Amino acid sequence: MERNYVIVKKVFTISGRGVGIVPEESLSPIYLAKKYKVLLEYPNGEQQQSHAFVEALLISATKRIELFTFFLPDFKSGEIPVNTKITIIVE
Repeated sequence: MERNYVIVKKVFTISGRGVGIVPEESLSPIYLAKKYKVLLEYPNGEQQQSHAFVEALLISATKRIELFTFFLPDFKSGEIPVNTKITIIVE
């Protein structure tokens, strides 16, 4: 089974779209272009459910390096700390 979570390395805001996550490791491309219910597990132990989209994040155009990661439309910059674990909820 493919790994269905990321650990947040960096967070950035996309105007009008919410927060994007730069993960420590990429998700598998099998999750690309879909909306998922997710569980956020914060470093302080708190948990929260939300929804997120999996999209490609271009890291290098010349080397064609992409990461597959979460975009969370219901969050703002500063609301998701580094080292948060975000997992797709399998139903």
